[in-house]
Parts: sequence; C-alpha cells; structure tokens
Amino acid sequence: MKPTIQSPQNQQIKLVTKLRDASTRRETGCFIIDGAQEIERALAEDFQIDCLYFSGEETSKFGSLIDRLQPDQVQPVSSAVMRKLAYGDRDSGLVAVAKTPTLELGRLKFANKKPLILVLDQIEKPGNLGACLRSAAATGADAVVLTNPVCDVFNPNAIRASRGCLFSVPLAVATCDEVMQLCVQLKIPVYTARVDGESDFWKADFRCGGAIVLGNEAAGLQESWNSARCKSIVIPMCDDTDSLNVSVSAAVTLYEAVRQRRGQ
Repeated sequence: MKPTIQSPQNQQIKLVTKLRDASTRRETGCFIIDGAQEIERALAEDFQIDCLYFSGEETSKFGSLIDRLQPDQVQPVSSAVMRKLAYGDRDSGLVAVAKTPTLELGRLKFANKKPLILVLDQIEKPGNLGACLRSAAATGADAVVLTNPVCDVFNPNAIRASRGCLFSVPLAVATCDEVMQLCVQLKIPVYTARVDGESDFWKADFRCGGAIVLGNEAAGLQESWNSARCKSIVIPMCDDTDSLNVSVSAAVTLYEAVRQRRGQ
C-alpha cells in the first residue's frame, strides 16, 4: 500500500480539491465522488476509478471496498487531509476520483419497447438534478436525458443529492432536436410540462411510453419544444401557486406514469 499522505498542502491533494470546480473537471476529464454508498454504486456500474482516498485510521472500515481496487488505485491519507478533501461538512473518510464518461445519446439502449424517458431541459441547480435522478431511479425510468444543461452533470452536489443514483440511471446529454429524433425512432410521444399546458398530466397516456420534458427552474422550456409533435401537460395547482420545484414535478409525473403502466 502507498505511504499515507500527511499534509493537506500535498500537491496531489491540491489537484483533487480543484475538482470541486467545473472548469477543472472539464479540463481533466475527471470528477470527485464523496461517500462509500456513492462510490459503491459507481463501481457497480463500471465507472473507472482513478484513485480512492481514504482515512488511514479507518482502513478496516473500508476494507471490502479497498479490496475491489488495485494497490495503485488506493491512497491512504491523514484525517487532516481527509477533512480538506471531504465535501462541506461531510467527512465520510472516503473520497474517489473517477473518469468522466461520454454521455452521447447513442449510448442509451432500450430493452423496453415502450420506454419512459425523463428529459430535463437546461436544468440549472445540481441539487435538483440529483433529486430528479433519485425519482427516476425509484420509478424505474428507462433513461434521463439532459438537453443543454446549465449545471455540470458530475457536480459533487448532484452526485450527493442523487445518493449515487446518477451512476445507475441511464444518462445522456443531447439537444432538443436529437431527443425529438430519438422519440420518432422509438415511436413514443413527447409530453412537455408547462404552467399553461393543454391538459392535466394524469390525462396523458403513459402506457405507450413517452418522453416527459421539464424545463429550467426559472425560464421554463426552450422555444425548441414548441413543436406540433409535443403534447403539453400541466400539473394542476391552487390559484395562489404558480410553480413547483422541478424535482417535485418530476416525481409527481413519473409516479403517475408508473401508476398507469402497472395497470396495464
């Protein structure tokens, strides 16, 4: 095993902490994962781990996880170093650096002939992204597609909010046109959620699959989604409420789809 890194000023540790910044993640093609559960899920889904940093004082605690990696992939550090590496107030004693995968639309494979896809258009807040991914995982959505996302997909807060579901849900990044073309190929409808939607969301027929499109937290959907092929839906709200958090909208709509599809 490698010698324990003792100093928070170690150059390697400084490089890892820079992965909290989106620009560094883009430049290096790497991202950071906090916590045993999240790292376990990444390994289960064959994400490439470059290095696992763990508190040397807790080697026995993480033994089963450490044993799954090669000796050159694990690095013990002091508790002082782990405090620097850890996310915010989260000191789990375990942090990993992983390779960023490609997220092109073509990587998605659909075993279900009537897939249910959650599309998040220009989503801005990583916490919302993570929460949407948890709902997608919980409801068994076939994929989540981000169109022109504002936030970085592998933002540590998105990973944390998803509780690692970011690694298990089939995920892609695409343009609106690419999603439309995919839906044509799959022969599934496109449902765009709008505050002025034409019909209540429970009237949509999700039994035949479909793409559920939710817009940016502040601006809503791009003009690109104003297509004759799209069917606009609305989640009814009391008169003194004009919107729901996008993650709540995702959960409500996905569970309606599950209700319908299980009744087939």
